[in-house]
Amino acid sequence: RPSAAFPAGLVVVAGARPVPPGRSAVGRLFLFDGATLALRDSVTLVPATTDRWGAVARVVAAPDGRAVYVNGLARLFRVDLGAGSGGPGAASPSVTASVPTPGVGGMAVGPDGTVYATDQGDYRNFPGTGHVTVYGPALEARAPIDLAALAVGGDPPATTSAAVGRDGRTLYVAAGTGSLGPLFGPQPGRLLVIDAPSGRPSDCATATASVIPATTAMATTSAAASSSAGTFDSGTLS
Repeated sequence: RPSAAFPAGLVVVAGARPVPPGRSAVGRLFLFDGATLALRDSVTLVPATTDRWGAVARVVAAPDGRAVYVNGLARLFRVDLGAGSGGPGAASPSVTASVPTPGVGGMAVGPDGTVYATDQGDYRNFPGTGHVTVYGPALEARAPIDLAALAVGGDPPATTSAAVGRDGRTLYVAAGTGSLGPLFGPQPGRLLVIDAPSGRPSDCATATASVIPATTAMATTSAAASSSAGTFDSGTLS
């Protein structure tokens, strides 16, 4: 979001600088000027890891643009952008909260700041917990959403990504696996429609078709999901 310090806004990227084989990587959050893409600042999230990507993955901005959330292999971070967002506080970004997560997955933030984290398992031995973990804006724990009722062959759904409707009430969760590889059996690609306040799947809870593959990225457009849970319009998702 544009600010006095950065009129063109910021581009925020999670990752790691390349390291030689056998060396530990450092997971960091990098802040780039929105106009010039010049590196302006960075903050360390994971001091040392054998994961070549720094054990960090996705970045999602808070609704006010003053903070971002970063998830990784088994942890979720909230990073306040400090002066980079034009807000008060330190000149550099800082990690203000960090919590463990059940595993790797996608992430979405609702308009009220609620954070949703999915669990896709390990793609081989374990399909995940079948829960969407829910947090408040400061990463305070809230009751998870249990998707056990949507199990496939007795296994909980492997959930890969999520998106929140603009009204904040409808949560869309992509689920499924590749056709080959998982020892627990492949799961078809599905779009799960959840009533976010209650955590319950809607009456028409899933859309399944060959055109909805297992995916790791999903978002709603500005027109998405303004109606009640249970509706699905393929034109509102990208």
